[in-house]
Amino acid sequence: MMAELAQVRLDIQRLGVAMQELMSQVQGFTQDLARSAVDLQQVAALKAEIQEIRHETQHLRSGIEVDNKRYAESYEQGQDMHKKLISVASKWRSSELRLTRGHELLFLEAMKVLNKLWVLNSLRNSNPTV
Repeated sequence: MMAELAQVRLDIQRLGVAMQELMSQVQGFTQDLARSAVDLQQVAALKAEIQEIRHETQHLRSGIEVDNKRYAESYEQGQDMHKKLISVASKWRSSELRLTRGHELLFLEAMKVLNKLWVLNSLRNSNPTV
């Protein structure tokens, strides 16, 4: 019986060592689980931040699209205004040329009239009876 009792005590010691090893493993697992819980919270926070960044990115893309459309419209308006300005400048130049030709013709006609008046005046002065 003594041998059996010694064997039981030895088994109890071995079981105690095994239990301590298992408790150590459980403690390690508990610590790992706590770290995983912290990591999981950080992952949730990162997911929320990523979602916020996606939302902000979409908002910025929409703003860029609006700006691009406005730029295109402004560019087209600028092109139209440029064409109209060239047309107005061309009409102005054409009118200016016509006006200059008109002044030249008017000047020539005035010179003809003055010449006729001078001739008539010369004839009167040379022939007082006329």
